[in-house]
Amino acid sequence: MSGLFDNRNDGKARREERSKKEQTSKRKHSRLTVTVVVVLLVVFIGAITINSNFIRRSATAITIGGRAFTAAEFDYFYNFGISEYTGFINEQMPPEFASAMLPVRGQLLSDQIQDPETGATWADFFRERAETSISQLVSLYNAANASGFVMSEEDIVAMEEAIDMQLMQADWAVMNGHVRTPAEYLQLMYGSSMNEAVLRDIFQFIFTAISYRDNVRESFTYTQAELEAFYLENSNQLDVFRYRILLVTPEVQNPMDFETGDELYAAQETALEETVALAQLFADTITSEEAFIEVARGFDEVLFSDPRSTLAMVQGEALDPTFADWLTDGARVYGDTMTFEAVNGTHVLFFVDRDDNNYHLTSMRQILLMRENVFPEDFPEGEDDPGFIAEMARVDQVARERGLAALAALEAGGGTEARLIELMEEHSDDHVPGGLYENIAMFPYESETGRLMTIVPELEEWLFDESRQIGDFELIRTEAFGYHLMFFAGRGEIFRDFIADDRMRTNDHRDWSDALPEVEAPRRHWGFILTTTN
Repeated sequence: MSGLFDNRNDGKARREERSKKEQTSKRKHSRLTVTVVVVLLVVFIGAITINSNFIRRSATAITIGGRAFTAAEFDYFYNFGISEYTGFINEQMPPEFASAMLPVRGQLLSDQIQDPETGATWADFFRERAETSISQLVSLYNAANASGFVMSEEDIVAMEEAIDMQLMQADWAVMNGHVRTPAEYLQLMYGSSMNEAVLRDIFQFIFTAISYRDNVRESFTYTQAELEAFYLENSNQLDVFRYRILLVTPEVQNPMDFETGDELYAAQETALEETVALAQLFADTITSEEAFIEVARGFDEVLFSDPRSTLAMVQGEALDPTFADWLTDGARVYGDTMTFEAVNGTHVLFFVDRDDNNYHLTSMRQILLMRENVFPEDFPEGEDDPGFIAEMARVDQVARERGLAALAALEAGGGTEARLIELMEEHSDDHVPGGLYENIAMFPYESETGRLMTIVPELEEWLFDESRQIGDFELIRTEAFGYHLMFFAGRGEIFRDFIADDRMRTNDHRDWSDALPEVEAPRRHWGFILTTTN
């Protein structure tokens, strides 16, 4: 019995020992597992850090209209939007006003309030602009794919040129020491994960959408009868009105001359009422533009020293509503005058003419001989300084002699367009290729596809002379630039037809655009946290 008993106790001891070993082994295995997981996690986090650009270029940040955009792609639209908006404000506003409408440089956009009412930050503002921009492009891109649209060779060349321009700017930034590498320039401009491959994908997307939009716009066709009917129906809005205008302002009252505010206010009202009678006197006595100019100079010699200072040339749709009905009245003729009261005085208007834009657009080439810059502030008495006047005469003579030399060379070479082009490299200061200017109008018309150019009055008078023939050339002096060896290259379409076509095309294109299927609202994914939108 004792032997049997002893054996049982012995087995129990062994089982307890084995259990202890197993538990120790499990604890060691558990610690090993935790250690391995921690190591792997550290390695994974390190990989994320090391390959963060790869992840930003791969992980979906946002989906719009069924199309996914990575963090790197979204960063492009976000940063481009900042640059575009900043540039627009700086162009439109004086510096002191522009700074108040822009975020403070050097501070995080997410730390700056853009809209005090909603609490939205500048980062929110530019994120929303980026999403809106992408949504509009996706709508066009999806429509392009659905229609089977393929970019033309011309569109592809334009896309490649746009990419090349970005790369050239990157090279320029490197050459001038602004960045170390072209890649660094792209990242500085469009986000920390940008590279040429991502840029190409984005431009492919953008150019496909824009090219399709433009292709649709150009696909509309109109007959001559349709163009004429449209223009006539909208002539009050499309014709160009020329008139002289003078604001007769009241005499400024000195507050120190009055004992009370009521007395000052009464004097100001009286002075304002007196402008009505004075303006009417002007209107009754003015019978020509020359007389209008003289009256304006008599009222304010400095303000109206330039004869063009009182001349207005406005398309009907942009007329001041106060004057619009009077100016667009079909009975209006040269010399008609009228006065219009305003809060700050009384306007005197003199009707010059109404242009129905029934003339041909023109084209020209030029060799430009620019006058050397002379600055009046460099002389003690400014523009009246004898030294300034003498220097202006000298640089004008130099430009004239250069022009005469170019003219002689053109005449000796047969006076042909080809000869003019040959002479440009040697003589011209014009940076426009071939010195060629096309579709020139007498009014700066703005269309969806760009603005028709106009030229200074001295050149306009020569270019739009009805007797002008292709091949005519002449050396002309302008006050603004110097001397121009002009060459008449031909006439284009009638301007009123151009305007009617542009407006009809714009209206039809807007209707088409409005009918495009709406894309789904932007949906952000986990990859959005990888964007660099601060």
